Amino acid sequence: MTAKTALVTGASAGIGAATALALAAKAVRLDHVCADLSASGIALLWSSDDGEVPAVAAPSSEALLGALSGAGALVERVAEGADVDRLGDAPIVLSAHRCYLRRYALLEQFVADRLGGLEQLKEPSGLDVVLDAVAVGADVAQRDAVRRAFTSPVSVIAGGPGTGKTTTVALVLRVAGALADPLTVALAAPTGKAAARLDEAVRAAMPDTDAGVLPRARTLHRLLGVGRDGMAHSQLLLDADVIVVDEASMVSLPMLAATLSRARPDARVILVGDPDQLASIEVGAVLADVVEAAAAAPRGVVVSTLTTAHRFEDARGVPSLATAVRSGSVAELDAAIAAHPDLDSLTPDGGLDAVVARVTDHAVAQLHAARSGDADLALSLVASLGVLCATKRGRGSTAWWNAAIESALVARGMLRRRDVDYVGRPLLVTRNDPLTGLANGMIGVVVADGDDRFAVFEIGAFSPQAVAWAETVWALTIHKSQGSEYDEVVVSLPGPDSPILTRELVYTAVTRARRSVTLVAPDGSLQAALSRRVARSSGLTARLLRPREAGGHLG
Repeated sequence: MTAKTALVTGASAGIGAATALALAAKAVRLDHVCADLSASGIALLWSSDDGEVPAVAAPSSEALLGALSGAGALVERVAEGADVDRLGDAPIVLSAHRCYLRRYALLEQFVADRLGGLEQLKEPSGLDVVLDAVAVGADVAQRDAVRRAFTSPVSVIAGGPGTGKTTTVALVLRVAGALADPLTVALAAPTGKAAARLDEAVRAAMPDTDAGVLPRARTLHRLLGVGRDGMAHSQLLLDADVIVVDEASMVSLPMLAATLSRARPDARVILVGDPDQLASIEVGAVLADVVEAAAAAPRGVVVSTLTTAHRFEDARGVPSLATAVRSGSVAELDAAIAAHPDLDSLTPDGGLDAVVARVTDHAVAQLHAARSGDADLALSLVASLGVLCATKRGRGSTAWWNAAIESALVARGMLRRRDVDYVGRPLLVTRNDPLTGLANGMIGVVVADGDDRFAVFEIGAFSPQAVAWAETVWALTIHKSQGSEYDEVVVSLPGPDSPILTRELVYTAVTRARRSVTLVAPDGSLQAALSRRVARSSGLTARLLRPREAGGHLG
């Protein structure tokens, strides 16, 4: 018997508790809420950090349950769906086949209690009259989503790219403002870039008189007062009648719990997002869990799903490609690419040089605009083409593309070797900076102004020295691209054996495009990605399907 197998089949309480702690902690490190002790869950957690499963066989779920059940006071075993905070204070919680660190069991229970115990509200008087007045041009699904947002304290507006989610949010705010004057609103998103896009889109969809009184959208961390240490520095309720959280697929379980705990009892919380996109880079996949639970048993949270695409009138290939990726069908994906000239798919050996040359042409135009001092043109060029990569290292990664483009610019005489802070350099902010107002995810460009140079962003121009937390971004990861849109997207994928390849990864990448997509993928990579789904172990859906009284606390 190997050492690892002996560890998980040992009968002593110490060994059982150590195993439970190791599994639950490893699960959180992999962004799961808990360790799923089913055979597949164990195999996943038993894999190494680079995704390669070692030769030692994963233990059986029966062996684990036997070891954990005898772990004494350190492991608290509860019935599935039972309250955790009323039974004890053990650091590890075992619920059915799920093993939690206590903190995450409590967070999951709190969110499920708040969402599963919601009571339906009556439509406010005059809703239809106001809706008819402000919703001119809205489709039936958008009008229905607005109406349903007033029937629950928490609602979800879900949908794919370009389906009018932000327009619907603007309609909700206009209706709410007409029904309750004055109205206080909080707009937030997980990243600075997503918050900026939310702010821009909501204001564009509202009359100037309404948009002028809206507060600026902020990152969710800033709204809640969460510091870099991950701790909330205030427990006061938010002064907002309506709280809108965009890009909710990126919201982690702890952040959703913090949002719900800070919302006033009479406030409306509206979660907006695409449940088919990548989940949060932190623990949980709460939007997908909530939407799944609502589909199985429509109660508690109201979920409205928009399906009509409005963004792609000039490029039908993008929504066709997105639909094919979401279905997981390689045949549909091939058919979509063959039917639409705005789509392309190639292997690294079958046209990559041509793609690099095309991206370099775009980069040359960007450098010319920046050197001439045309900040608006340079910034628009940065925002019009995105090279999105699955990884940061290796062939086809962000590092590879950044080096390839800069080398091509050197070859064309546009750059000198080892020039690291050149005019025309595209920038990605990597940290929130309250002094400048720059937020993580914002994209800018270095522009010449006579003999000086400035880092120009949508919110203004800054000296390069003031932009301390920025990196060169001729290419960025698909994760960092969430919340962004480009006219054209180049998607660069690793080989088929990469554990990062999933359907959600490809879907998120292709839906950043407005007009055209080029997929650069080694043989077998697209097939591998479409065959895999992001699987986050969680008990939230199961808890939501067992509604409880509203309440709960974050003990």
